[in-house]
This record gives sequence, structure tokens and C-alpha cells, in this order.
Amino acid sequence: MSGKLSKTQISAIIACVLLIVACIVYGIIVRFSYSRVSLDCSAYAKAKVCFEQEYAEYLDYNMESMDFETAKAILDDYNYIFKVKCKEIEHCYSCTKYICSVLETVKGDPDESGKDIVLYQWNWFEWEKNGLSLYPTDDMLPMKDGMEYLVFAASKDYCAEYQQTLDKNEYSIGLNYVPTIYILNKTQTEPIDINNDTVYSSLDDKYYLCFSQEALNNVNKVAKQITDYYMD
Repeated sequence: MSGKLSKTQISAIIACVLLIVACIVYGIIVRFSYSRVSLDCSAYAKAKVCFEQEYAEYLDYNMESMDFETAKAILDDYNYIFKVKCKEIEHCYSCTKYICSVLETVKGDPDESGKDIVLYQWNWFEWEKNGLSLYPTDDMLPMKDGMEYLVFAASKDYCAEYQQTLDKNEYSIGLNYVPTIYILNKTQTEPIDINNDTVYSSLDDKYYLCFSQEALNNVNKVAKQITDYYMD
């Protein structure tokens, strides 16, 4: 049996090596391109927010159509419901990470009340050629430091060995057809102005992705019903 490699085997090995190198290089580029701004709060304040008219209309239709019973049926499926206060925010690749103090465990085991937990929300800021842009993927804008929220979440499915290395339990905030984060100590009074709210700092007093007053009024109504029900 010959110990020499065939041309096909050599080509396959070279292709594998090149693929591995390409993955490593891409990972390094992503890691370092993002770290340039990850700790620069002013960069996020100036991040571009751009909503297409068609997308805004789609969101408004969902928000205007939302009702308490439908929202409750969806939210009841979550195994963890917490009343939290946001303490720290870290912008990560493809998500936003929060350290939150649990003010009350509404649903879930273990009881996290009085502890800090980590929450991940599946919206993110992306570094582009002309700076940062916000890409929200649910009906809520990123949580804000010092604000209180009612959140519906699922536990992160880590292996037991890795879980033991963590000093805080970690959860993913739900991604669904209705909001899974509800602001508690503030009320949004105005919808997002698609023409003028073009940077993230212009959304400081906005919490829900609503672009019409009708949609916002309905969200505020249902949000009160949700928070009253789960926190009664």
C-alpha cells in the first residue's frame, strides 16, 4: 500500500486548510472591528436608525391588532418572567447583553429575586462603512440603563460543565409576535417619527417600535393589562 497522497487528497487537504484560515481571519476581523466601539457610548448615541416605510407599516399593523388575550396566550408559554432593573449594557455581536437586578421572580425556578442575572436580546448594533447602525429584530428597542421592565425569557441551554463556570444565570429574552419586554417606570407618549428619529439618541424616550399614535395607544393599553395581570 502506497504511503503517498493522491492529487485529490492533497487538494482536499489544501481546501480544508484554506477554509480554516479564512474562518479564523474572518473571526478576527469581526472581533476587532466591533471592539473599536463596544465601549464608546457616544458611538451608540450617534448610531443610525433607518426604518423603511413598508416595515414601519407592517409593525404598526401588528401593534394595532394586538389584544390582551392573544398576547397572554403567547406570553404564558415562557418559563421565566422577571421584573428587573437594567444595570449594565454590553453591545455584542448579533445581540445586546444586559446585567439586570431581579426585583421579583414572577415565574420560574430557581427564584432569582434579589440576584443579578444576564439577559440577551436579539437586536444589535452593526459596524458599517459609515458608522454604527441599529438593527432591532423584535417590537422593543434595547433596554435602557436604570429602567425597570417586565421580561419574558427562556433559560440559556448550556451544558452543565459550562453552566458551573458562570457567576450569574443567563437567559434569552423572547422573540415573538408580541412584545416580550414591557417598560414599567416610564410611558412612551409619542410614536417614532420615521423622518426625524434617525439616530439612536433621538429614541431616548421611546421603548416600543410604534410609528403611529394609534399603534402606540394600543400597545400602551395592552402593556398595562399585561403588567397588571402578571404582577397582580
